[in-house]
Amino acid sequence: RGSRDRQGQADSAQIQHPLRPGCKRRTPASMEHAIRDFGQKIDLCTRIKDILAAYPDGTSVLKELLQNADDAQATRFRLLLDLREHRTEGLIFEGTAGFQGPAILAYNDAEFTDTDFDSIQRVGGSLKAGSIKTGRFGVGFCAVYHLTDLPSFLSREYAVWLDPHCKHLPSVSAAEPGKIVDFTQVPDAAAAAQLAPFHGVFGCDLSGPFAGTIFRLPLRTRAQARDSRISPRAYAEEGAAQALLADFARGAGQVGLFLTHVRDLEALVWEPGAPEPRSLMRARLYADSVPPPRGPRRLLPRSPLYQAFADAGAGAVDRAQSAAIDVCAGVRVELIHSPEPRGSGAGEGEGGGAAWLVAQRMGGGEARAMSADSQVAAYGMRLVPWAGVAARLGGEPVEGRAFCQLPLPCATGLPVHVNGFFELAPDRRAIWTGSSDLAGAGLIKARWNTALLRDAVAPAYARLLREAEPLLASSDGGYYDIWPQARPGDSLAQPWASVSDALYAALVAGEGGRVVRTGAGPGASGGSVAVAPRDAWYFFPPWTTPALEEDEALLCLLRGALGALERPCARAPPGVVRCLRAAALGEAVGGGAPARDLSRMTPLEARRAARG
Repeated sequence: RGSRDRQGQADSAQIQHPLRPGCKRRTPASMEHAIRDFGQKIDLCTRIKDILAAYPDGTSVLKELLQNADDAQATRFRLLLDLREHRTEGLIFEGTAGFQGPAILAYNDAEFTDTDFDSIQRVGGSLKAGSIKTGRFGVGFCAVYHLTDLPSFLSREYAVWLDPHCKHLPSVSAAEPGKIVDFTQVPDAAAAAQLAPFHGVFGCDLSGPFAGTIFRLPLRTRAQARDSRISPRAYAEEGAAQALLADFARGAGQVGLFLTHVRDLEALVWEPGAPEPRSLMRARLYADSVPPPRGPRRLLPRSPLYQAFADAGAGAVDRAQSAAIDVCAGVRVELIHSPEPRGSGAGEGEGGGAAWLVAQRMGGGEARAMSADSQVAAYGMRLVPWAGVAARLGGEPVEGRAFCQLPLPCATGLPVHVNGFFELAPDRRAIWTGSSDLAGAGLIKARWNTALLRDAVAPAYARLLREAEPLLASSDGGYYDIWPQARPGDSLAQPWASVSDALYAALVAGEGGRVVRTGAGPGASGGSVAVAPRDAWYFFPPWTTPALEEDEALLCLLRGALGALERPCARAPPGVVRCLRAAALGEAVGGGAPARDLSRMTPLEARRAARG
């Protein structure tokens, strides 16, 4: 009997009891015909449709392709709206004939790696090869399905088609919904027909492997939209694609400020019957310096902070967890072409351009600690304590935007752009913010963004002000325009108010250096000098009145005279002074030393200074 039991065990399968999860029982092999595979499944079209419902349409689709190019360390990025119709006879895949018409093509000068070919097959599960990449071909890449049902791309010797519907390509399935073709091994006639939309664009001649990558997004037609299980929107009709490209071109003067590698962007359109495409816009990012260099400018090689980490070696990001690093660099954006008229704004207009100062910081405070926290890693989150700010030097003040390497449709109320490796809201239109009922990953995301703003953005902002002061020496207005200011009846919304609060606290503590201007003013007798906020004297009520604050000639005389008596008086707008004083009086918060007001200039103090 024992022998028979052992034989029965050898011939049986062990399965989980369906009603008692901890209990296992054995089923004889003779019953295996009654057992079938069972489990939850994901329909690819439904999954993509759900992603699109939460992912914004519009220029965000094109920006996602730009972000992927930047992650690939490409330096050039081109968008082409190809309105031509290409041949439909002799195709390798006959079902793709309806996708040989108008399309948007995106080119970059980096080749697909083997890891990239694996990553793009994983919906929402990109293989992040680099610790300071925002991700390659994750959920964001699915944004291209806003425009098309059959995206394709060409890189090296391969051409790839992705068919989530599994109806346009032959012999595809839910497990393998696409085709990859080594076009160098395909007869020339077949390759010429199928790959005609790629031939002759961005230097691609199909004679051999292509040194770069071209994505092609055939615009969804009305007929395709009616049958699509992904999106009902047609992009091939009524100028939708033209408007999309024009919107991207209008924002090109600022879109690349925080990118790490892409330094040359262009948008083009190829009209039917035209011998070549027409450029709508070309933007280049140059390294800027004061005074301007002699001879031709050089393209900014890569983000200064990224370069600092590249120079430091592969472990630089991890070493930043023990020491913060910050850099500041001038960037000039030049637009060679633009659809907008001259003078329509900074960085816009034919031949236009704008000078920017960009300060970035890696590491610091709680943000640094969270990036190394094992609990954070347990949630599958890779937090990078990298953030920065960008201020335009000259011209009208900018309406500050939030960036996550690329601009978000989210105004901050600050006079600078703010960038960071933020955790984004589900719709990717704003950064994640917290509430008292959050827990788990949601709480970590909210804490992370708060820490990044306080511990990385604010110190970078302080560094930017210190570097900007001598660059904007000819104008107080231009300099203080890049400061956040408290104006009557106006207040910043959270979380951006925390940037202003942390910035002014750092400045009052002396961490920003000499940023407050004193003296008579630019070009006036008595000169001008910048000092640390606590080394300056300030005019406060009741000695000052609104009339005195508006009498710049009298204030100039007072500051000049008091400066000569070694009482440097701040030359700053009332909104800046109010913020500095609020920070000074708030120093005791958190158990620090008793609050100490800024040095107030009064008639008594003026007489004391005059007596020596």
